[in-house]
Amino acid sequence: MTRKQRVHYNGAVYHVTARGNNRQVIFKDEFDKMYYLSLLRHYKEKFECKLYAYVLMDNHVHLLIKVANQPLSKFMQGVQQCYTQYYNYKYSHIGHVFQQRYNGEHCEDSGYLLSIVRYIHNNPMKAKIVEGLDYPWSSHTYYLQADCSLVDSWFILGIFSDDQVTAVKRYLSFMNELEESPVTLDDTGVMNGNFHSGLIAEDDSIPIEMMLEKIAKEAGVAVEDMLGGSKVRAVVMARRRFIYQALKSGLITGAELARQLNVSQSQITRGFKAYNKDTTVFT
Repeated sequence: MTRKQRVHYNGAVYHVTARGNNRQVIFKDEFDKMYYLSLLRHYKEKFECKLYAYVLMDNHVHLLIKVANQPLSKFMQGVQQCYTQYYNYKYSHIGHVFQQRYNGEHCEDSGYLLSIVRYIHNNPMKAKIVEGLDYPWSSHTYYLQADCSLVDSWFILGIFSDDQVTAVKRYLSFMNELEESPVTLDDTGVMNGNFHSGLIAEDDSIPIEMMLEKIAKEAGVAVEDMLGGSKVRAVVMARRRFIYQALKSGLITGAELARQLNVSQSQITRGFKAYNKDTTVFT
């Protein structure tokens, strides 16, 4: 059975995760990571993509990327095929280096975009590789210097402030918040998700009601069933997806979501973790 192709449109933003085949190490030394970064630079320029964030771990990669005229698959094919050739030659390896199918999650709203930047830059700390954000193989350092030579850091920094010093300060404050914290912005920090127009495809974040209706429609279930206690598998999976995306968007807190779905906060937590476990390849 052939895989369903991703729908492509100019300007789509994706959170991409790619891991080593069978969770094996894909970067054995710093030169491997340097070469991979050179490939990101090359194919970013070739396909006119925008790279907003990245982190290179020993056995997996996270990227936040905006595509242009060419689909994401072209960019990833170029990067992964070239790196596989390099790796196989250097280490006399035969076979796949990466798991065959990378994961590309479409970032549909502004709040989620900022959440992903925070998630990516916090990845080494969550993996207990470093104690803070100072990890040499992530794009965090580009943000500290407002450096756009590889990563389009100012696109994100500009959300916080038009002044570079203020933007970096607010970025750092945002990075130190809990990942479950709502993503919001006002003139003092982060608040309400009303970011600069044209951030992704819409001017504002998708309202919770629209998100609920969209997920229900895509799952082929009724909104009423999602808000009720139905235990039909399709409904349960749609409800988990809604919980996950609603919390990640920062548009609503867990307590508010529990009241809306008429469930306990512990059920919200379980739903979030269950969906995250089913769809996230690694942390």
